[in-house]
Amino acid sequence: MSDVSPPSPVPRPTRWWPLWWIVGLGLMAQAVIAVINHPSVQQRWMVQAATGMLTVLLIVLWFFLFSRLPGRWRWRAAVGLLIVMGLVSSLFSYAGTSGDLVPQFRWRWTKTGPPRLKPKEAAENALPPTPPGAVDFPQFLGPQRNGKLTSPILARDWTTEPPKELWRQEVGQAWSGFAVVGGVAVTQEQREEQELVVAYDLLTGQLLWSHADEARYDNALGGVGPRATPTIVDGTVYTMGGTGILNCLQLSTGKLLWSKNIIASHGAAVPEWGASSSPLIRGQMVIVTPGQEAGATLAAYHRNDGTRLWISGNQTASYSSPVLCTLADTEQLLYFGPKALASFDPASGKLLWDFPWFAESKFPHVMSPVPLFGDAVLISAGYGQGSGLTQISKQADGTWKATETWQTKRMKAKFTNYVEHHGLIYGLDDGVLACLNPAKDQEGRQLWRDGKYGHGQLLLVGELLLIMAEEGDLVLVDPNPDGLKEITRMSALTKKTWNPPALAGEYLLLRNSLEAVCYRMPLAK
Repeated sequence: MSDVSPPSPVPRPTRWWPLWWIVGLGLMAQAVIAVINHPSVQQRWMVQAATGMLTVLLIVLWFFLFSRLPGRWRWRAAVGLLIVMGLVSSLFSYAGTSGDLVPQFRWRWTKTGPPRLKPKEAAENALPPTPPGAVDFPQFLGPQRNGKLTSPILARDWTTEPPKELWRQEVGQAWSGFAVVGGVAVTQEQREEQELVVAYDLLTGQLLWSHADEARYDNALGGVGPRATPTIVDGTVYTMGGTGILNCLQLSTGKLLWSKNIIASHGAAVPEWGASSSPLIRGQMVIVTPGQEAGATLAAYHRNDGTRLWISGNQTASYSSPVLCTLADTEQLLYFGPKALASFDPASGKLLWDFPWFAESKFPHVMSPVPLFGDAVLISAGYGQGSGLTQISKQADGTWKATETWQTKRMKAKFTNYVEHHGLIYGLDDGVLACLNPAKDQEGRQLWRDGKYGHGQLLLVGELLLIMAEEGDLVLVDPNPDGLKEITRMSALTKKTWNPPALAGEYLLLRNSLEAVCYRMPLAK
């Protein structure tokens, strides 16, 4: 009998070739995706992210199942992977996405907002005096609701005379902007489980009063809190909360005059990205969007007691805010819904005309319509939809006709708003500033596209564009048809900023979901 032991099995060689194929094909796919002309930046990112995750998954499967690496290596790798995942989970928390849908994270110990406010009411009519140089900015996009201000004349040099910070403080989460009348600045905030309307002293940031509702809108991608900007008229504040609460408050004290959940009151659903329409005042009516229910595009309520006056439309609510304008010598109420641009008689709510726009698309429509010269209306939407010009005319029999003048994939407004200046359109095209010629014979020709400002907001102040970039920079631009002419910039806020700015004379109010700041802007001599 032989004492010789059988030879030990020879370990099989590591199978490396699948790894090289996976990595090579993954890199090749990313290169191809980068050069393909995708409809939007968001869609390109989603395809790149999905491809990257698939590549990583295949590498993991290769390592543990098909690599033939020694078992002890695979066990150690598995334990190491679990430790890394645990550390990442304990150190970071998800903080939503950028405007391009890129995930964002924060340290777990980072504060996400101030605690809830204790109810505070100011003494009757004890409003602060109107500061010298202040002008009312009473609603979304300013006095004319079009993002255009004729004054002040801003200084171009921020090096020798920069904007002066008057105050800065924490605020509750929200994408609302400020409305300013006199010395009072009003916005909306989410603090824990309370949705608040809050009034601050314009010059000091001191809390004047607050009103709280037990309500909370929260979306993993869109964030937390109310979306709409308050409207102030005749000493009264009107606000739309993220879940559909329409409040009417006294400006001097914050006293609640009436309140109505306009979405729940007629059995509609809260829109996927929250109730976002800023209230529009016309005479004795406050006009808003009443949620996602067919035949409920817009609704009007009496300013004095909240009684519903009319409800109209053949499509559900979207995220745009209504606009009053005159087309063909007739006052009209425009709304950019999820399936069409529509016009209503503001007195009765009667639908005058509608113009279908990407009716089968599920992507949101956010930008307010821009009425232009010659009874034309510009609309725009993101996610590859582009822009379009619609010509409006009244027929001999009294009916209305909406005709497409042109449509282009250029100028895609995701959730920003565009302004008209000297016959041209300026705005952020998927996060890049661009200039478009809307004239009929130009067919929406884009004159230039330059300068990455992200999915921020802008105002036209006199002859200058004031841009609040997504990452918190405040930028001054000279709008002209020849190309981007950035004059100056400064860091104004930290973190993601989607909120619209408010300029009350020389006082600029900016905010995001973490903080608010007021600057006194330098003026031209």
